[in-house]
Amino acid sequence: MVHFWATWCAPCLSEARHLTDWRRRVPLDRLALIGINVDSQRDEVKLAEWVRRSGANYTLLRGDRTNYAAFGLGDTIILPRLFVFARDGKPRAAFGRYDGGTLGRIDRAIADALAG
Repeated sequence: MVHFWATWCAPCLSEARHLTDWRRRVPLDRLALIGINVDSQRDEVKLAEWVRRSGANYTLLRGDRTNYAAFGLGDTIILPRLFVFARDGKPRAAFGRYDGGTLGRIDRAIADALAG
């Protein structure tokens, strides 16, 4: 999975906590998860606080608009964005614009990718 996030994005924090729970339950050899921070302003204090609050236990990288656009998302950053891939690297699901049902849909997509 690839998760685009920023420190100013409240739904990103909620989604990160949810993904952290998945990372805790599923062995690393079955579930790879990378979080890409796309904050335009680098604030080490805010970044450290977000990581502490999220409990993120997966790989976190710094990215930018170029990384975001490489996923076919255009120039306007809308967060959070999550992509779920199958073991063979084929895309299984994509999520954006967080709503009350998003976490359940993410759970189903992850379970489907793990089963396939």
